Amino acid sequence: MNPSNTTIALTQQERKGSPWTIFLWFPVILLIALILQTLYIIGFGWIDALIGGIPSWLVVPIELSSGIVFILATWFVAGTIEERSLKSLGFHRLMTKGLYIKGWLIGIVLVLVVYGLNVLLARVTSQWNQWHTLAMILYVVGFAIQGLGEEVLCRGYLMNNISSYWGPVWGIVLNSLLFSLLHFFNPAVSFIALLNVFLAGVLFSVIFYYNDSIWFVGAIHSAWNFMLGPVLGIPVSGNVLPSAWFITRLPKETVLWHGGDFGFEGGLVATIVLLIATLSIVYYYEKHQKSTRL
Repeated sequence: MNPSNTTIALTQQERKGSPWTIFLWFPVILLIALILQTLYIIGFGWIDALIGGIPSWLVVPIELSSGIVFILATWFVAGTIEERSLKSLGFHRLMTKGLYIKGWLIGIVLVLVVYGLNVLLARVTSQWNQWHTLAMILYVVGFAIQGLGEEVLCRGYLMNNISSYWGPVWGIVLNSLLFSLLHFFNPAVSFIALLNVFLAGVLFSVIFYYNDSIWFVGAIHSAWNFMLGPVLGIPVSGNVLPSAWFITRLPKETVLWHGGDFGFEGGLVATIVLLIATLSIVYYYEKHQKSTRL
């Protein structure tokens, strides 16, 4: 375990209420976020009507940027009701040793490993597809917000709260389970898809636990989604984007490996990579901490 984790310790010091109020406030945060997100989309609907139509390539980045409501809703409950600080949610160390950039690079590498294995095992192929450069930049911003929003809610709020009462193992497992259940109604969902989303939650949780920065894990999450969707043209948790840099063909006969209509997150290749990545991170940090204590 990580004795130097500061965000869980801060959560333990600052939070108000009983352990079970966590599971009361979590759906409240989701409800607040849903209301704010609806208002956000309606607002852009009015703008669309006023200017005579928002370009189609701009619609999805706008929808993704609405993920900021998860950050605002989480901060409202955590900061106002539980009296927790932003640091307890992981909002620190943004510029430490280029941590945010490193997070994006790690996320990119993870997806490239999954993609490469799918090319070898599942006969996945891709071809270049020219696309709008400005749209790609906006997708980077949109996924940066969306990925960070989910991490603030699930890791910064839920995991740290649970960990502060029952320890990090329970915090990691329970928040990852709820993270998976949030994808239950996604298009083309399957048992393997839900399992992989759970494993992705465990991976992100372990990274957050050992690195203590929501910026870092948020960047990894954002890069993962960005590489799958706008770059490779693969469904992101069942959601298909209108266009991408590449058109990727997923053969029906190897769907078990690549995940089919749910995307790579629904295939066995992702299962293997997520398990190996998580175990490698735990092994590395536990070994490093033991060596520093000798």
